[in-house]
Amino acid sequence: MNEIILCIDDEEDILDLIELNLNNAFNANGYEVIGCLNADMARRFLQKEHIALILVDRNLVGEDGLDFIKEIKESGYDVPVIIVSALSLFADRVKGLHYADDYVTKPFNFEELIARIQAVLRRYKKDVTRNIIKYKNISLEISNKELFIENVNIQLSPLETRIMQCFMENAGKTLSRDFFLKNVWDKKTNHQENSVNVAIKRLRKKIEKENKEIKIKSVRNEGYKLC
Repeated sequence: MNEIILCIDDEEDILDLIELNLNNAFNANGYEVIGCLNADMARRFLQKEHIALILVDRNLVGEDGLDFIKEIKESGYDVPVIIVSALSLFADRVKGLHYADDYVTKPFNFEELIARIQAVLRRYKKDVTRNIIKYKNISLEISNKELFIENVNIQLSPLETRIMQCFMENAGKTLSRDFFLKNVWDKKTNHQENSVNVAIKRLRKKIEKENKEIKIKSVRNEGYKLC
């Protein structure tokens, strides 16, 4: 199954041209480029599909593409984003690069756009091979058992690392105690739900000591949720 590159642009002729050229360039490498005429269409894809990369214009009808980028990043989507925009002033590019992984100005050369997409995908894949998971302003380096909240480093135990990995891979979802027992604890050993409560309480204290905005919430009679 191909990975998806979303392209958001409300000018249909430009969108069709981008889709055609990028599909010709990336289909053979396992990517499918899908065009969206507005951010709402892109949001629906994000909820249902694994998205490898997003291209987004700044000047969308009724919405600044930059606000869309902020929204998905704050919602925890770990998706690389390239802005493709006619806003070419230095201040516009600097502002965009605070949130996006790259900034391409219109009109653009397709060879350059393709090269920039390839470069961003390579950087992102490198993070994946290093077992790095990102959510909002936190990163988990699984191999090193380190959690980074902005620039603060938190050393985790192997158990806490596995718990945090489950939370970050299922950000926004409520995970039951039984889910953690099946996916985190040693299946050969009999553990009780209280083991989950104790371990998550310890992890929660470590995180909330450094950042009050990132929370592990208890959901009554259901489990826990990272938000």
